[in-house]
Amino acid sequence: MKKKQKNAGFSLVEVVLSMAILAIISIPLLAYFTDSMKYNTMMADKQHATTLAQEVAEQLKAQNKLVAKSAVAGGLDTYGVSYLTAAGYELDTSATDTLTSSTDGIGEATYYGAADKIGEKYDVKVHINTDTAHNATGISQIYGIDDTRDALVVDDDQFQEAVVYFKAVNEAAVDSGKTGVTSKTEAEIKTDMTRTINITMNKTTTGYEVIADAEYRSTIVDSTDTVYNQNCELTSVHLKDLHAVYLLLEVSKDKDIVSITKGTGVAITPELHVICQNIDSVPAGYKLQITGDIDPAVDPAIYTNLGKNSHNGTITRNSGTPFSVQEDLVANKKEVRDADIQISVYKKGKGNTAGEEPYITVNASKGE
Repeated sequence: MKKKQKNAGFSLVEVVLSMAILAIISIPLLAYFTDSMKYNTMMADKQHATTLAQEVAEQLKAQNKLVAKSAVAGGLDTYGVSYLTAAGYELDTSATDTLTSSTDGIGEATYYGAADKIGEKYDVKVHINTDTAHNATGISQIYGIDDTRDALVVDDDQFQEAVVYFKAVNEAAVDSGKTGVTSKTEAEIKTDMTRTINITMNKTTTGYEVIADAEYRSTIVDSTDTVYNQNCELTSVHLKDLHAVYLLLEVSKDKDIVSITKGTGVAITPELHVICQNIDSVPAGYKLQITGDIDPAVDPAIYTNLGKNSHNGTITRNSGTPFSVQEDLVANKKEVRDADIQISVYKKGKGNTAGEEPYITVNASKGE
């Protein structure tokens, strides 16, 4: 006899009970997946923010001069980070700022870059601090020569050549029986000789031309004013701008003259750096006289080792009065030599929100 099969299926109570159990199990799983998606999104943002912070740090460290003076509205000079302002960052006036108002670039400042203004998906804050123990200590600095705006005049010391020339002129005058001429020793000729270094500046269509030569004179070799200037050209250079003249001087007696001539169109007086190459053998009482187109009302600074650090020598005007400003060739002063950098990356639009935590903060340092 055939058995009767039961195909009645699940009852409604069983179905409802099963769905309830499934719902109870699914809710935590759904919460887990939601949290997992949020976490993955947050980690992706943090990874992108970290990459951005590192890129900004490398860009800042790649700058030749991170903190420097720059012209601002009103014609004033102020220190700042021109790279950041050029990239769309603005000075954060709500943060401590001792950098832009400093006289030496030593201080701190914070720059804020809104995402849209800097072309990124995140807001970025950059804190620059140069107020470090390293920068606060003065260092010795030698002023460098820029061959696009500075002229180098090197004295080749033709002094002995001039002595030989004047001695020969004297002997020729004596041999010829010239009236009033007597034979002179080299020592007497050296005592009588004078030297003038002529520096002439001219304005050209492309910049400036600086020409310098030396001229030796003696009045006793044949009772007239005899000049020696053979092979005495010291320099002839063309410059884009005119900022300073560097004179490398050899001192042979107790007085020399530097005559400065400004040609047509030369309205500026450049700095004058007088560097005595034989400073340890400069005689006591040595004077270097500066004459010509020097305006006492707008004297440039004269940088020299004459009369400095117990060495002999003074620099005066033609009248004998000293110049108002005479600086050491080697100066000891503060200078920005390194900078601490802190970069914080925020969610777009949240960088200036109080209490907002950044995705990432990266610290770096840069040596200037």
